[in-house]
Amino acid sequence: MKVEKKKVVKKQIWKCELIHYSDGTVTLNRTNDGFMPLELLGLCTKAIHDITDQTKGIINPTTINRKIVKRK
Repeated sequence: MKVEKKKVVKKQIWKCELIHYSDGTVTLNRTNDGFMPLELLGLCTKAIHDITDQTKGIINPTTINRKIVKRK
C-alpha cells in the first residue's frame, strides 16, 4: 500500500506571548495570522473546554493535539 504525503494548503497561526518583568509588570502580545474573529472565538471556547476537562481529570494535560475531519 502506497502512503501519500500530505500537502499543506493553508496554515493559520495564532500566537500568545505573556511576558513577566522583574518590576512586576506584565505584557501580553497576541499575533493573528489568518484567523477570522469567529474562528478565534471557537478556538478559545475549545481551549476553555480542554482546560476545564484537564482540571477535572477527564483528559490528560499532556494530550493537546486534536483532529478535525472536514466533510466534503
